[in-house]
Amino acid sequence: MKVITRILFICSLNFILLAGCATSGGLTRKDVLQRYDLISQLEKELISARGHKAVLLAPDSHEKASLKLEEAVSHAVEARKADANKAAEEGLKTVNEMRGHMERAREIMDEVLNVRQRAVNEGAYELYTDEFEKVDDRLSSASALIEKDAESDAKELRPDILAAYSSLELRALKEGKAAAAEAAINRARENEADEYAPETLKAAAEELKLVTSVLDADRTQTEKADAHAGKAIWLAEVAGEITKTAKMFEDGDYELEDILLWYHDQLELINAPFSSELPFNKPNQTVIHALRESIESLLKALDNTRSMLAESQERTSELKSEIDKQRKEYEAKLKELVDASSEQISKLRVSKSEELAEITQKYEKELSAEAQKRAEMERREKEARKRFEDIDNMFNEEEANVYRKGNNVLIEVHGFDFPPGESEIQTKNFSLLDKLVNAINIFPESKVKVSGHTDSTGRNDMNLSLSIDRARSVSDFLVKLGKISPDRVESEGFGENKPVAKNDTKEGRARNRRIEVLIINSQKNPGN
Repeated sequence: MKVITRILFICSLNFILLAGCATSGGLTRKDVLQRYDLISQLEKELISARGHKAVLLAPDSHEKASLKLEEAVSHAVEARKADANKAAEEGLKTVNEMRGHMERAREIMDEVLNVRQRAVNEGAYELYTDEFEKVDDRLSSASALIEKDAESDAKELRPDILAAYSSLELRALKEGKAAAAEAAINRARENEADEYAPETLKAAAEELKLVTSVLDADRTQTEKADAHAGKAIWLAEVAGEITKTAKMFEDGDYELEDILLWYHDQLELINAPFSSELPFNKPNQTVIHALRESIESLLKALDNTRSMLAESQERTSELKSEIDKQRKEYEAKLKELVDASSEQISKLRVSKSEELAEITQKYEKELSAEAQKRAEMERREKEARKRFEDIDNMFNEEEANVYRKGNNVLIEVHGFDFPPGESEIQTKNFSLLDKLVNAINIFPESKVKVSGHTDSTGRNDMNLSLSIDRARSVSDFLVKLGKISPDRVESEGFGENKPVAKNDTKEGRARNRRIEVLIINSQKNPGN
């Protein structure tokens, strides 16, 4: 089984290198990851790639990058810094190539991946692990061909792989979830979940017992039995994930503080789409409450949007019903006058037809107005997105990050190269300032707030003063050379008081040294 073999090979290499680290008396792997930013970045990229099926979609590139990671760690342990960084750089380059291979493999194998996921969802992996892994090997082999630019050969393998996953999915559906639940529990036990997640595993076993009890009592209660089986599978998988996480901390020699900081990082990932910061300086209950409030606010906005759409649809339905009602009423009146004279009927028919046409036209106008209103809302939102994308495309990753905040746009600039302790803008930064001017001019009626920020290096009062001066230099440029009206621009400095990253790493300090330009769009409808 090639996929499992690749994973075991990498894990074995990790073990050998870790063993070498322990006997050499030098740095541990954890020390290396803390001291070498490039190696730490490479490991994070690989962990992320594995979560996106890199072993299946770009097996050769994944193995090559993994070997470079272990080579870099080995050099770092032996204090060969240049060799370690070189190996890490080569590994990161391979990771970039790997992403391209993965994307291409996803395009070619899209249908295969969808059927594979359906088979996983039905428990096929737990029921037929060996067979499933053999099909995974075939998918990995096809992806390896794509890496070698042999796409036509990979496409020839696609029908057989698709059929194999489909067969496993069908068998899993027929087998039922009870066997899948038992397999999931056994798998969790094999992975030592009894030791690391005993209560969760016990709950899974109790759910599995309920499957048998329900079917013994009434064999027609398949939906209820499936519900218990699904809960058992879910709990077994939870126990497995708890075990993996616990082992990760145990193998990595993490201290309690490291674990809690990891927990904070996970919460920050969840909170990333929101503009607010989590109050980690408060009790955990307060942190969770703040995160929940952010999510509830988002859900409330979504519900409001759905409510508006439902009201619009309801109004449309009411208008159509009213038209139908009016038409039926007038048709009934016309029918009552059938026996009248032809002239009277003709006159009445013309009159009523005109009246009906007028009413119909009235309601059709209302329907059209509703449609135009929705179309106008969509146009404004599309134009707002286009403006934001235009601004985002102005800057590369080294210059700035661009965020949309409702109708406003925040440009987080990292590209200014201020001399240490100075606020004078360098000539080489004029092109970046020109981009800021162009971005602001996309919203000609907007207000602009320029804020300066520093890292925590040095005294707080000096950092505050420096951030104020740098923000003022940028705002002066926008007014004097960018020709932006001075009554639209204001500046302020916050020193080290509003970090966006931790100051205990070089990367974090670099992110905190920034100029933020907030374009405040005063219009309620930015598309106007």
